[in-house]
Amino acid sequence: MSKIRIAITDDHSLLLEGMATVFQADPLIDVVLQASSGEELLELIPKIKPDVLLLDISMPGRDGQSVAAEVLRRFPDIRIIMLSMHQTPEYVLPLIDMGVHGFLLKNSNHSELHSAIRLVNQGDSYFSEVIRELVDKRKQREQADEIQITKREREILQLLYEGLSTAEMADKLFISQHTVFKHRQNLLQKCDCKSASQLVNLAIRKGWVFIQSEN
Repeated sequence: MSKIRIAITDDHSLLLEGMATVFQADPLIDVVLQASSGEELLELIPKIKPDVLLLDISMPGRDGQSVAAEVLRRFPDIRIIMLSMHQTPEYVLPLIDMGVHGFLLKNSNHSELHSAIRLVNQGDSYFSEVIRELVDKRKQREQADEIQITKREREILQLLYEGLSTAEMADKLFISQHTVFKHRQNLLQKCDCKSASQLVNLAIRKGWVFIQSEN
């Protein structure tokens, strides 16, 4: 089995050397590049082309986020693991959305670091537990923010889309015009829309209505 060729970029020389030393005893990992800045990495990486890049976020000059973006664009075959002491959403989530393949805290143990490199090199992703929690919390918030509409509201939206008047909707649904009006008002407020046309456009984007064929 060929060794995993890794590059390490960190502006702290002691940490850089320490990480390189960690991998010396690993028969499956070969440190082929050590860079102390994003600029140095981007200059050397086309010549050396590592398999996996360990990249610090906070560096003078070009920070890890801008370097990661350029590596992902120019060298899509290189797998990126971000390293940082930062674990707040504003640091972590933009990088995950960008498409980095792993994210570890700098206080992660050697075993976790080795495992992350192997998994990422195989095409998987690896994120520390605290990072996974951040992603899960965001997903939960997004789900909570998702607009929930009732079956009756879907029926009202469908008839709005079809162009029926309030009276026609009332007749079709066997409810009063006042009830139709209340449902429409509730939908406008719930969806933060100012008009029925804006509401219908939102319903189409969300897939809440059945789009009728023109044929």
